[in-house]
Amino acid sequence: MSPLIFNHIPKSAGTSLRQALAQAIGARETVEGFDRSLFGGFDDFESLAPILRATIVDTPEELPPSPQLVAGHYAPKTTRARYPGARHITILREARSRLLSHWLFWRTHTDAELRAWGRWADHVHKSKNPLLAFLQDTMIAAQTDNVSLRMLLYPHPLIPDADHIPVHVEDQLLAEAKAMIDSFDFADVIENPRFAQNLSDWLGSPLVMERLNETQPMPEQYRTPLVSELTPATMSALARRTRLDDELWRYVAERRLPPGEAEAFREASFAQAIARHALLMAG
Repeated sequence: MSPLIFNHIPKSAGTSLRQALAQAIGARETVEGFDRSLFGGFDDFESLAPILRATIVDTPEELPPSPQLVAGHYAPKTTRARYPGARHITILREARSRLLSHWLFWRTHTDAELRAWGRWADHVHKSKNPLLAFLQDTMIAAQTDNVSLRMLLYPHPLIPDADHIPVHVEDQLLAEAKAMIDSFDFADVIENPRFAQNLSDWLGSPLVMERLNETQPMPEQYRTPLVSELTPATMSALARRTRLDDELWRYVAERRLPPGEAEAFREASFAQAIARHALLMAG
């Protein structure tokens, strides 16, 4: 029997959903981990602790042959190459909220926690910089620049590993990413109040979601008032880094939310994210 595949875009309630899916389908074996879609030009994987290195696949063939559930940070092209004919699902989150959450999640990690990540820790340490510098840094573009689109299309010759996506290829990439979304068996946005019910109906099994892997309060040495980070220049950079993901979110949201309500949900989600993360930054 083909596995259920959840292509997990980071900071999109994926940890909670992975557990809920495993319970819903009675999965005894769940595959979690990464392919190289989020690592950009980084290639020093041997610097990682063995237990972490083992979670990263270099080729689709390294995934196990017959799990019941695959729920990791894997691009669709990776999982479809390994499991042709499997059912695929993905969930999108309002793009600015997702990226802000990503920055803060990385920022909570201490040096001791990052030691096992070897040279990759240099990338994560970029989150200790002000948000504007984080958004402008090309070294971590694969983690900050339209991550949803990057994962959906990885690998793609028009998407640079260590630079931001150029404007002149946007229309082509958006069209391809929308086609990829259309090819999923199920796609929704996490902001949809009916998201869990929609997925439960599609699965044909009850789905119980808990809040897991949420960003923790900021260690004292990394605290700064969030309002001081959200300058006009930073907000402009945040819009640039999410411009394509925002289009993809709208593409799904306008199908899933009541007619005419996508924009209201989008703005409410971002306002809530700012309020919540301001509290986390304050400790």
